[in-house]
Amino acid sequence: MGVCFSGGVVADEQSNPLVSRSIGALVILSGFLLELAAFDFQWTYLFVQNIFGYVPNVFAAPPALLVGNVGARFLSRVE
Repeated sequence: MGVCFSGGVVADEQSNPLVSRSIGALVILSGFLLELAAFDFQWTYLFVQNIFGYVPNVFAAPPALLVGNVGARFLSRVE
């Protein structure tokens, strides 16, 4: 059975297990890093701070790659 959204799109519960597993792993990793920072050692705090400093880069990279890919495909067709 599928789930119908407001736009009429039917999504199967098993349609994308990679996304759900990735989100689950991200939640577990974030919890582990926050627990590691709770030890109040200087190196653990700096380690967690550096790891979470990469989060904006991780969210900014896919749109930049998508724009670059679309732009490259467009420019390859221009004569």
